[in-house]
Amino acid sequence: MLSWESIRDQKQAQRASKILPEWRIPQEKLASFGDLGAIEFVEKSGILTDRELEITSWTAVEVLKRVHAGEITAYEVTKAICHRAAIAQQISNCLTEIFFDEALERAKELDSQFSSNGGKPVGPLHGLPISIKDLFNVPGYDSTIGLIAWANQPAKEWAVPCKILLDAGAILYCKTNIPQIMMTFEGWNPVWDRSKNPYNLTLTSGGSSGGESALVALRGSFLGVGTDLGGSVRIPAGFCGLWSLRPSVGRISRKGGRALTLGCPGGIYGVQGPMANSLEDLEMYTRVMVNSNQSLDDPDVIPIPYRSIQLPKKLKFGYYTSNGLARPVPPIERSVLETVSAVKAAGHEVVEFNCFEISKLLGLVYALWTADGQIALRDIMKISGEPADEYISNPFLRFGSDEPVFQEPYPDEAVAEVAKWEKGHLTVSQLWELTLERDNFKSRYLEYLNSLGIDAIICPIMAVPAVPHDTGRDLMATLTYTMLYSLLDYSATTIPVSKVKPSDAPLPSDYAFANQFERKIHEIYTPERFANAPLSVQIVCRRLEEEKVIEITKVVRSCLEAGKA
Repeated sequence: MLSWESIRDQKQAQRASKILPEWRIPQEKLASFGDLGAIEFVEKSGILTDRELEITSWTAVEVLKRVHAGEITAYEVTKAICHRAAIAQQISNCLTEIFFDEALERAKELDSQFSSNGGKPVGPLHGLPISIKDLFNVPGYDSTIGLIAWANQPAKEWAVPCKILLDAGAILYCKTNIPQIMMTFEGWNPVWDRSKNPYNLTLTSGGSSGGESALVALRGSFLGVGTDLGGSVRIPAGFCGLWSLRPSVGRISRKGGRALTLGCPGGIYGVQGPMANSLEDLEMYTRVMVNSNQSLDDPDVIPIPYRSIQLPKKLKFGYYTSNGLARPVPPIERSVLETVSAVKAAGHEVVEFNCFEISKLLGLVYALWTADGQIALRDIMKISGEPADEYISNPFLRFGSDEPVFQEPYPDEAVAEVAKWEKGHLTVSQLWELTLERDNFKSRYLEYLNSLGIDAIICPIMAVPAVPHDTGRDLMATLTYTMLYSLLDYSATTIPVSKVKPSDAPLPSDYAFANQFERKIHEIYTPERFANAPLSVQIVCRRLEEEKVIEITKVVRSCLEAGKA
């Protein structure tokens, strides 16, 4: 068997060979911009034609409108987006498997069908190139999820979401990078290496859908499909200033992908969700997916068609800037408070939402995600001898070992909650007990939500705008900002608000931190280190309220726009 390093080199060489020579950026050009200039470089360097820049600036909805009107061919759109995706890869290392040639052939076929059918599209997504996260199965290509041991095992069948997209007329052209096993927010793995945030290359683009967020932010994709288990769509979308949707379990199929948590009973289930540069793109994609016949291929899909929502003129929002585990850095607080001020100014009601039992949440989530003590993961990694995710010291690998999963700088209460479950795999009885604790936790939050009578929640996505490379080891508990709504299975969007400003000063040097974890978060922050980083917030509604959260996000967007006018 080849060494893991040889397999890595082979896979990366295959990927590089899929980029046309004329699409490769000269090294001197790549070295000509700083850490903050990636997006501007693409726009002004001359490596794309004016026509390609125009096409790739469109939203997904605009692409569909123009292709269906016969103003542009699917082939021209696909070639432009493939070229820009190739550039994005060379800047941010966002891609895994590339199939540009197949995409261009499909675009030709769609154009031929369009012409022979008298200008009638084959489906609602006719001619729209869409990128997908690495885990989704595409015949003939790997779904490694960053594991060397799963390299060179090409899929034989399409994932259900891919089938739905193809039936609707979409064009698939690439898969995007993820952290190893998709269980953290720093985008590195030993197969494909590190993805970078195009707004600031010293920061991660997030995880686990971090390759997707970098690609969409660089406009190498009109719309990207990710998955969200604990925040894996919302976090990278927030890090890269994108709109995204986390639907509830069963609303949109994610069947046909690779993940270590598949089949885990009583756990927290991953969902499939889109990210884009436009809220209308999220709405369009969600409408197409839920109105498809996905329930015929996925028994776990709830066959609810897209619903029309009538909102009251005056909404009631809950909000918080901190979930109580650790105070976010100043620009995160500012983004939430600016959003709250905007909705209040528009006449909506706002009340404080007080999170509770967040340390218990942390213990529940980590125990549910690692109920087997990570035996399966360890066995897989033994096959190839590949390293653990050493760049971020993935805490999941420490379940069942002698090293505590959580220790300093995490708060004592959080350490204690995780320690209840971290030794070895759980028995069936323990798993039942854990699942009951989860259900009781959900009931307590539902009761609290009912007592407030709110329509939606405005809150942070994480305690930091993004994560500097190699700093994730001590920041994993900031996942609780998105974990909460994964466990509750609530519908949520992300909405871009602003960017880090030089005036977003750190807390005063004499600030009394609540715990060492909070101190650690604020130690990594300066406005200079996070320069140009996007700031976004979550908008959260109840379970299976995808249409409502999209409509409320439109309202919040209007409020923010009015406040900036």
